[in-house]
Amino acid sequence: MENPFNHYLVRNYEENKPIKDFETIKVYAFGIERIDILIAEINIEKYAIGYYINFTTGETKIALPNLAQGYAKTKQDAVLFVAGYMLQNAQRFSDEAVAALNDTIKRYRQTKLF
Repeated sequence: MENPFNHYLVRNYEENKPIKDFETIKVYAFGIERIDILIAEINIEKYAIGYYINFTTGETKIALPNLAQGYAKTKQDAVLFVAGYMLQNAQRFSDEAVAALNDTIKRYRQTKLF
């Protein structure tokens, strides 16, 4: 499965310096399994992406927000890109975690009416 939100990331590669001031968006946590999306606002229209994942196997993957992969122009785009990226490996998550990722996508995809 390809990430349907790949086009939300501006591919302007910069230094891979982790950014320590970021927001944590909790997507799912049950037992040992945990999914967090990490977003850092660099400046107007520039958001760095990262994640924290703890799989049911005990394996942990952490990528602090940085600009090595590129950046998103809005927080919404950043969250959607990371959630889509994680769903590319849906087989590694529980069904409940996949449902939580899909719920996150639905929540951030909705646009305001007014």
